[in-house]
Amino acid sequence: MKDLLEVSDIMALLDGSDSTVRRLIDKGHLDAIRLTNRAPRRVRRDEMERYANSRKIPLDWSRIKK
Repeated sequence: MKDLLEVSDIMALLDGSDSTVRRLIDKGHLDAIRLTNRAPRRVRRDEMERYANSRKIPLDWSRIKK
């Protein structure tokens, strides 16, 4: 299982759009990191679980690429 999730993974987990996920990150609802200055943003698995649990959103981990 991935420890760092890409925006596309979060889109699949939340059944949301690219812009929705980026907005959640930009507004600070999801804490994201960049591995380098130009790398895409990633969200730690435990951060995604924290966000989902706080909003009572069930996560189906089978929806993301392994």
